[in-house]
Amino acid sequence: LGSLAPCKALTHLYLQNNELESTEMIQSLPNLKKLYMDCNRVSRVSGLYGCSALEELHLSDQRIDPGVSLEFNNGSLTSIGGSLKVFIAQGNNITDVGKLVALRELEEVDFSRNHIDESEGLKEMF
Repeated sequence: LGSLAPCKALTHLYLQNNELESTEMIQSLPNLKKLYMDCNRVSRVSGLYGCSALEELHLSDQRIDPGVSLEFNNGSLTSIGGSLKVFIAQGNNITDVGKLVALRELEEVDFSRNHIDESEGLKEMF
């Protein structure tokens, strides 16, 4: 899947159950509000620059190697930090949510079936 940057009018994008390994093609979609990428092969969330209207991000059950945790790029988190309200990322071996403190507007979060420890990052986030 190539860059979706020419599709500036997109508000909802459904890409579940594919073999996608990256979120990079999502960059520069200024009207995107909902992104569904459950059940792919994404191990690092990056490239969400220019997605400042994103309100919902669904990334559950990525098919990544055992022992690998879903990671987050700081710049992408900063870009969506003022708009993201719903973040669903079940079953991704997430261990540390410290970087997610940048997501200031969260109203709904589901990180079930991960490996999150009670940590300072978790306390700061909530």
